[in-house]
Amino acid sequence: MLNEKIVGIDLAGLPKNETGFCRLKRKQATTSKLKTNEEIHKKIDEVSPDLIAIDGPTTKPQDGRIARQCDIELKECGALPPLMSEGMKKLNERAITLKNKLEENYCVIEILSTATAEILGIKRKQENEAQKQMIKMGLKGTLEERLLTIDEIDALLAALTGRLHLKGKTEIVGGTEGFIVIPKR
Repeated sequence: MLNEKIVGIDLAGLPKNETGFCRLKRKQATTSKLKTNEEIHKKIDEVSPDLIAIDGPTTKPQDGRIARQCDIELKECGALPPLMSEGMKKLNERAITLKNKLEENYCVIEILSTATAEILGIKRKQENEAQKQMIKMGLKGTLEERLLTIDEIDALLAALTGRLHLKGKTEIVGGTEGFIVIPKR
């Protein structure tokens, strides 16, 4: 697993907004900002990852509820119910569409970047602090070259969660209507 390639995506609800994208191979993290699903698919096909970690709700709640069990369990970590607002509904629809298409060729998991940051002790809300902490963790690449956007930071957190998942260092929160992968607490 030394050469695993992981893609982390911090999905925007609308294609007009920026989606954070991260390719992580060993300690090398390359981040960018994409918009359309076509751009996302093209970039993923270029990388041909072993795992894709999406920060966005990739399933819907059941029985007319607005929240899934995993959202309720991770509420204190920043999870928002997929059907809470119009913006979340659009994000949920886009995440489901993207995941369904990607699963035709790739392994895909849902993550929550705020939970990953909290569990790993990364100060994601303090400007530059998350980036500095990730550099101290030994990560290299784009984060050494320029200031990353919060979307890119969250995509990198998604990729880190994916790496931990491949190493068996994660836990799954949720149930039949969907689950979120987080680092072991």
